[in-house]
Amino acid sequence: MAFEKVSYAGWEQCVRLSNDQIELIATQEVGPRIIRLGFRGEKNVFGEIKADLGKKGGEEWRIYGGHRLWHAPEARPRTYYPDNQPVNVSGEENLLVLIQPEEETTRLEKRMILEIDEQENHV
Repeated sequence: MAFEKVSYAGWEQCVRLSNDQIELIATQEVGPRIIRLGFRGEKNVFGEIKADLGKKGGEEWRIYGGHRLWHAPEARPRTYYPDNQPVNVSGEENLLVLIQPEEETTRLEKRMILEIDEQENHV
C-alpha cells in the first residue's frame, strides 16, 4: 500500500494511491481529477488529452482526460466550470481526499474520497 507524491504528464504535484496490483494518480494542481487508473506498469484505462496534459490556470474549460466530478443535469455554462485551480489533498496509506475550492458561480465545493483495497484490484 502506498500514498505518495509524484509527478505525472507534465504536472509536478500529483498523488499516487496504489497497492500491489493497481494505481491511481490524482492531480493536485487542477481538479479534483483522477488522471490515471490502471494496473501497475500497464496502460491508463482513462483517456488523456495530450494537448491539455500539464496545463493549469486560466478561465477556459479543458478536458484534460481522466475522471472529474460533474453535477446534473448537464447544462452550459454551469456544468463546465473550469477545474483549472489547485485542490486540497490529504490522505494516508489507502485513502485519498481531494477538495476543490468553492466554485464562484455555483457555490459548489466538489470533493472526492477514494479508498483503494489493500489486496484486491478495486477502488
